[in-house]
Amino acid sequence: MLHRVSPEAPEWPFFLELYADYLLENWPGEFQHQSRSSIIRNLEKQLCDRIVEGGRYLFLFKKENDYVGFANVYVMDRQVPDRPDTVLTLHIAEFCILPAFRRKQLGSHFLNNLIEFGESKGTKMVWAEVDTTNERALSFWTLQLPHSLQNMNRTSLWRI
Repeated sequence: MLHRVSPEAPEWPFFLELYADYLLENWPGEFQHQSRSSIIRNLEKQLCDRIVEGGRYLFLFKKENDYVGFANVYVMDRQVPDRPDTVLTLHIAEFCILPAFRRKQLGSHFLNNLIEFGESKGTKMVWAEVDTTNERALSFWTLQLPHSLQNMNRTSLWRI
């Protein structure tokens, strides 16, 4: 189940903690000189700013009584690669299944839930970007989104 989260939600501090863990796991060098509380404060400010801009949605993933992951997505127009047109797109900025719940098909399940959410907002395309060095994430996303292109250290993946 997707559980939408906002700064007013009681789950907000928990969401921020999960997000900080994710950042520290995936980009330890980027955050090595910051305290955990500083990371969380900066993250909270950035997310609140993006919510105010509009089109930003934050979710916790819940399976039975456990939160098993989270997502940060936004909706905006994007040009379709190799085509002149733009379409309303669900951009997946962050997507994480907690380590204890990985390899159980939950990522595919919750991605499908996010896609359905995007479709309810009128999106026609799904877009994700992954660091080319993150083999685990690339393995997941290449199974989910059939089109890709690589720029420097990022791989962009999408489906229409």
